[in-house]
Amino acid sequence: MSVSNSVGPMLSCSPTSAGLNSTITCTGTYITAAGDTSVTAAGTITLTTGSSVTLNYNVSAADPSPNTPYFSSGSAPTTAAEGSSVSLALVTPSGMTPSLASNTSSVCTASGLTLNMVGVGTCDAVATGPASSPFYTEGTLNISISVTDTEPPVITPPGAQSASTDAGTNTATLDVTTLGAVTDNSGTTPAITYAIGGTPLAGAYAFPIGATTVTMDASDGAGNAAVQQSFTVTVT
Repeated sequence: MSVSNSVGPMLSCSPTSAGLNSTITCTGTYITAAGDTSVTAAGTITLTTGSSVTLNYNVSAADPSPNTPYFSSGSAPTTAAEGSSVSLALVTPSGMTPSLASNTSSVCTASGLTLNMVGVGTCDAVATGPASSPFYTEGTLNISISVTDTEPPVITPPGAQSASTDAGTNTATLDVTTLGAVTDNSGTTPAITYAIGGTPLAGAYAFPIGATTVTMDASDGAGNAAVQQSFTVTVT
């Protein structure tokens, strides 16, 4: 066979000299510089003449190995924030650059050896080391990263409210807990907590004469808190 990028076989015989009808045992090891095979052969010869003897060995290459990508340093993170980018230090045994592809494009996309987190959920990606005949077959490495939500909800408050006192009273009873709106980038839309002086409103409230400030707060399922908003209710 013809093997490139290799070093010659190492052959040794024992004993190194002998008389007629003596048996000499020889062993040889052949290792390619690419490291793809290491073959040890052994045989015996019997000297029947006084001349030198040539011993031949046939060497065959070992089965190809998977060109499976691995991390030259560090590892893939288990979690990453939405909107972040994760660079992966991936290499292959052959030295060829692996490719990277996302199996969940709604959560992450791949560019070179970088994963860009575009949504919340589980980012599933696969790194592939190309085949390199005759030494390597294609190899793959699966990568899974949990992408977390770091974006807070956004509260849109209503405008200032005004009302007149109820007949025969010094207050105006109003339910303001449906005013305004909140939006979030993912998951279930969070509820708004309306409060006056830190006390949450459960529904209708008797607003006194004058201006009363109502605050609005909301947090999403990931614990991200919205910037507090407020509006006033003025009763005359």
